[in-house]
Amino acid sequence: MSMNETDTLGVDIEPMPGVTSQQSKYSLGPDFQFTERPVTQGSLALVGTQDYYGQQYFVQKGNKVFYKGPGLVDGNGVIKRQPYDPSNITGEAYRFLANKGRGERLAFLNTIADRGLYDGGKPSTSTFDGKDLNATAQYLLALNRYGVTEDIGLAYLTQEYPGGQAATGRTVRVTAKEDITSVLREESFRQLGRTMTPQEIRDAVQFVQSRERQAPYGAEQAPALSTLTQQAVGRGREDEVKLEGFRTLADLVERAFGGS
Repeated sequence: MSMNETDTLGVDIEPMPGVTSQQSKYSLGPDFQFTERPVTQGSLALVGTQDYYGQQYFVQKGNKVFYKGPGLVDGNGVIKRQPYDPSNITGEAYRFLANKGRGERLAFLNTIADRGLYDGGKPSTSTFDGKDLNATAQYLLALNRYGVTEDIGLAYLTQEYPGGQAATGRTVRVTAKEDITSVLREESFRQLGRTMTPQEIRDAVQFVQSRERQAPYGAEQAPALSTLTQQAVGRGREDEVKLEGFRTLADLVERAFGGS
């Protein structure tokens, strides 16, 4: 699917203000797997009408249909739109905010600020400052990862599936980024003999949290955090892990024979 396509929202807005801050590189990773979301039977009738309506994205389980593609699904189980364009995410964020009245916009920004998307800050009085656009952009990228629309996006941010979204009524608990980061640092020293870079940490945190979110529609519970962080550190770094293992073994042998 082309990620350069954007939705036309039909909103008359002023030209977007200049933003000097840069978004970090966005990637779902080569082995990212979308959580299967329950969708309506009618969704199957639209197979082939859009890139994100590919047959390969649908799974039939009994009389229920689940979707595991990049399209964004709303709280009624309807695939509403393509993902937000990550190559123009600041523009997407501006249109998203401009589509709301000032009161609604400010309430939304305060909510995502409470969820930590402002890195401890708060919205500007204009509601269109660079920090507002950056926080909103991070929210939209999170919607892309969750595969849901904004009507249930905040419920995902609060780590709960909304009532009725899953027939089981289960909730998903996602480990806080800070807690995962702490474990990752220890695990990276153990497996790699070094600290992971900030970008590696961000990718690994995303990997762990995405696996935790998949639990309600898959296994009864996600693997233990220790298992997930071990996988996150080792994936794509097999040669580096192996080299560190040989180095550790050599150290143990040397000490066993009286080496310094």
